[in-house]
Amino acid sequence: MNPNTPGQTIDRRLLRPREPKPFPTAKSHIDAGGTLPREAGVLVVQGEDLGAWLKAQRLGWDKLGAAQQWLLESVLGVEEAGEDARPVRRTRDDKWMLNLAAARRFHAREGHLNVPRKHTELVSVDEAGRGAAGVEASSGAGLQGVPVALGMWLANTRRRANKLTGARRADLDALGMRWYATAAPVPSSCTPKASQAG
Repeated sequence: MNPNTPGQTIDRRLLRPREPKPFPTAKSHIDAGGTLPREAGVLVVQGEDLGAWLKAQRLGWDKLGAAQQWLLESVLGVEEAGEDARPVRRTRDDKWMLNLAAARRFHAREGHLNVPRKHTELVSVDEAGRGAAGVEASSGAGLQGVPVALGMWLANTRRRANKLTGARRADLDALGMRWYATAAPVPSSCTPKASQAG
């Protein structure tokens, strides 16, 4: 097909950049005597993070077609991720406790909660409790602790103060939380008067 010939068009699918094909890359790696990693960032071959791809295949097993599952099982020796390999979902209460632990840690060290908006606090897994459930090593958690975007959380919490329960507000008040001032009522002299039809 010549795009310069009148009446001829180009199939646009032919112009798309070629998508990477992790399966052949993974098969070539195994054929060369290598093993496939279970975590992201461990093995990158020809620009493909085989660990990230493999993890996505294992966690999304139900979304794969029968032929894809068969190829992964028979050719690469990959099986569906078990319940222990699936990420744990944290509840809102777990997330609150994690953020509160970060606020307590910052307050104990600094003596205030005037946290810069971009500040990230590292909380040990012991302090975080159930709030650390599901946090992976690749997300920055490790020996240092669980990273918490404390400045952003405090700014959002201040903005949504009217939606907090009394207990949660009391937890932050105990740490000396500065709340945003509430909007003052508008004086009646500033409100528009209804026009009178005459």
